[in-house]
Amino acid sequence: MDSKIEMLIDQVGRFTEGLTELRLLVTAGLSNVDHKLDRIIESLERQTITIERIEASVERQMVVMERIETSLDRLEATVERQAATADRQAIMADRQAATADRLSKIVEQLLGERMREEG
Repeated sequence: MDSKIEMLIDQVGRFTEGLTELRLLVTAGLSNVDHKLDRIIESLERQTITIERIEASVERQMVVMERIETSLDRLEATVERQAATADRQAIMADRQAATADRLSKIVEQLLGERMREEG
């Protein structure tokens, strides 16, 4: 009976050692998981900050693009006004040229009449 008790005590001792080793492994594993989770959380926090910065940058770029679009609209309106002004100036130049031609013919006529009168 003593040998059976000793064997039982030995088995209980090995079982206790196994449980202790298992507890140490589980504790180490949980510690490792905690460490990995901490690193993941830190990475996510950094990514969140980066995303927020990108979002702010995109918003600033949108404002700049809206300003550029407004400037382009104004420039287009200015160019259209200048084109209309250039068209009007071309019409006026044609009219002035026609007037100059008529005046030149009148002067030629008057000179011709004067020469005939003097001649």
